[in-house]
Amino acid sequence: MPNQATTKGAMRQTNIELLRIVSMLLIIAFHYVYHGDVEFDGEMSAGHYFLLFTMSGGKIGVAIFVLITGYFMSASGHFKISKLIKLWLQVFSYSMVLYLICLPTYVDISWCGSTIDNLMPISHSRWWFASTFFILYLLTPFINILINNMTQKQYQVLLLLIFAIWCVIPTFTTKKMNGNNLTYFVFIYCLAGYIRRYDIAKKISKGALITLFSASYLLTFGLLVAVKTISPKKAFMLSYELNSLTVLICAVSLFLLFAGMNIKSSRIINAISATSFGVYLLHDHKAFRHIIWDQLSDAKHISDNMLIPYTILVIAIVYIGSALIEFIRLNTLEKLYMPVISQLTAKIDSKSGSLFCRNKSR
Repeated sequence: MPNQATTKGAMRQTNIELLRIVSMLLIIAFHYVYHGDVEFDGEMSAGHYFLLFTMSGGKIGVAIFVLITGYFMSASGHFKISKLIKLWLQVFSYSMVLYLICLPTYVDISWCGSTIDNLMPISHSRWWFASTFFILYLLTPFINILINNMTQKQYQVLLLLIFAIWCVIPTFTTKKMNGNNLTYFVFIYCLAGYIRRYDIAKKISKGALITLFSASYLLTFGLLVAVKTISPKKAFMLSYELNSLTVLICAVSLFLLFAGMNIKSSRIINAISATSFGVYLLHDHKAFRHIIWDQLSDAKHISDNMLIPYTILVIAIVYIGSALIEFIRLNTLEKLYMPVISQLTAKIDSKSGSLFCRNKSR
């Protein structure tokens, strides 16, 4: 979600920026159902099946954001402490502001977390993705040294090994093999680096990618529906978890489809895309999300013909509202402190650049 690799509008690829927007919409759609008040334990209606279809793309969106990061960062290798501070300050800003807004409204303040939790949002995992991504970014220069100095054969063996351990085995056994979100992020990052390095997007036809994405998404949805008839734990591991095989196939096929597109540069799309991480932080804050989804409950429309237009409207409102707030933050608060931080960290950034860019890919 953080746009670490393409900070200047001129450097952005609009096809990838458009994919960020699509991915964030998938994530919001997932949260709309997941945090809503619809029960899936009783009799299933057409509305229930529609909502399951809607939420099927959530983890796909997350995987795509990591693919985008790996696609750019594995090639640039530009680790900058200023970007790390920028990321932390963005998370900190939303953590504290939303904490202060939500605290007076809750009887159960556990949703808000403690003051220490919100003062240290990364180490206290106020957002699981933000904490995991922060660590991934710290590791990227070392990951790049590894993957950029391997032969193609070595690279393939590494990917196949990790793929088997942290994707195939967990999918079919429900055992995570000591894996976690970080290990899987590292795998996706390496996979994206391989896609970039060997220009995989140009080697597969768009028709094949559309077919692959459609089939895997329908399979993901079908497996979610299967929660009603088989072990919920097994069904969700097969289709719902981030390291599910179907989720990975969906994410990679959609990413390759967009990466192979030739879209004219659009300042509007690029500007909207730049708000993606802020949209995530705002709408999925552990306390604030209860305010959002309690007000925009979907249960009352589950059995009427307004469910589909209402769902689309809610997703659009949450995205647009969150994006506007983030746009204001980017052009006010961040514009005030980032020039100072960039100046203070310029020497460190220069030294880290020379340190980690010595190793060239073969």
